[in-house]
Amino acid sequence: MSALTSLLVRDDVVSVQQIEDALQRQVLEGGEIDTALLELGAAAENTLNAYRAASYGLPAASRAEVMNVSAHTLALVSQTLARRHRIVPLALRGDRLVLATARPEPEPEQRQLEEALRLTIEWRIATEARIEAALAHHYGIEIDARMRRLAGLIERSAAGELRAVEPMSELERATQAQSGLLGVLDEGNESDESERFAQTPEAAASCALPPPSASAVRPESMPRDPPFDTPLDFPRDMPRDARLPRDARLPRDEQVEVSRVVHVHERMAGADALSASERRASAEPGQTRNASHEVTEQSMPKVSPLSAPASSGDHSRSPRP
Repeated sequence: MSALTSLLVRDDVVSVQQIEDALQRQVLEGGEIDTALLELGAAAENTLNAYRAASYGLPAASRAEVMNVSAHTLALVSQTLARRHRIVPLALRGDRLVLATARPEPEPEQRQLEEALRLTIEWRIATEARIEAALAHHYGIEIDARMRRLAGLIERSAAGELRAVEPMSELERATQAQSGLLGVLDEGNESDESERFAQTPEAAASCALPPPSASAVRPESMPRDPPFDTPLDFPRDMPRDARLPRDARLPRDEQVEVSRVVHVHERMAGADALSASERRASAEPGQTRNASHEVTEQSMPKVSPLSAPASSGDHSRSPRP
C-alpha cells in the first residue's frame, strides 16, 4: 500500500475492497489512486484532498480555493509553466507564492521554478482530477477525455469536508514497511510494494533462477537434422548429388558408404519392379500353359505312319517264311 491508501484504511475512510478495486482500475487506466477512488465514488473530493496532502506531509487545498482564483494571481504563472509543472497559483503572500499541485516538485526542480518565478514557493496539495480541471478552467489547457468526464462528475457531487488528518508516524511507517503493507517512500512519492521488494538483496537471491544442469545443455539432448535432404524413396530422376548428405564435414569413406547404400536400394527397387511385371504378364487371359509345358511337347518324339504295325486281318502283305 502507498501512504495515501494506508491513511485511508487506517481511519476507515474507505474499505480494503474499495482500495483493491481502485488499484485494479489504476492498473488498467493509469493515473493516480485518488482519481480511481473518485471514479468509484469511494470518498468526497475534499476528503481525498486532505488525505493526499497528509501523505506528503503538506497542507491541503480545497475545491473552492483551487477554482476561485483572481486574474492577478493567475498572471503570476504563465501558461507554459502551468502546463509543464501542472501547477495552479492560489495566492501571493509577500514574497511567497502559494501553488496548488497534485505532486510537489523535487528539491532541484523546485529551485529552478522559484528562479523562474522569482518567488518562494509554498505548496498546497489537491487531487489530480481537481488540478487538471483547474488548468483547463483557468488557462484553457487541453486535458484528456477521462479527466473531462471526471471533472463533470465531481462538480455535480458534494465537495465534502477538508478535514484535518494526522500524518503517519514514523513507528507506523516502520511497522507497515516490515509487514509488507507500505513501500519505501521517497519524499512522499507513492511507490509500489513489489518494486521495493525487488530491490532488496534477499528478494533478488530468492527470485534468481537456478543454473541449468549439465544434462540440460548436452549436445546429445539437442535435436539434430536428418542426414538426408530426402527420404530413401526419392524420385529416380533425382541427380545423385542431391541424395548425398547435407553435412559436408563427413569423411570421404562415410560418403562412399552412403553412396553404396543408395545404389543397393536402387537395385532392390528395380528387382521389385521386374517381379511385378512378370506377375502381371502371367495373369493375362489366353495363356494357360507355361514354358515348361511347351518344352515337354516339343521334346516328345512323333510317330511316323510307316512305322505303325499292320492289322491282324491283312495276311497278303505279310512275308512268307
